[in-house]
Amino acid sequence: MTVSLLNPERLLKDILTARCLYAKFTIMMIRTTVRFEENLFKEARKKAIDEGMPFADIVNQALKDFLKTKKTPKKQKFEFKVYNVGPIKGSLSREKLYENI
Repeated sequence: MTVSLLNPERLLKDILTARCLYAKFTIMMIRTTVRFEENLFKEARKKAIDEGMPFADIVNQALKDFLKTKKTPKKQKFEFKVYNVGPIKGSLSREKLYENI
């Protein structure tokens, strides 16, 4: 892409186009503060140095891996235990149940 310094309108258009292309092909990063356990931070920092990667890349990768594996637990089938207590003795009716209340 050639940039025309003599034409300010063209220069502005070229800058805006370049910014749009840059924003389209880059990942937006957000700066934040995170509190780590001291030993966890030291291990991650050492890994970053050993791998030759920025610390932020180590943290981002760990978070991506966590989010990929984090799934809702499967619902377990619950079975009621049934016991045979014998046949019903007497007559069972709604009226008789409510008489005793």
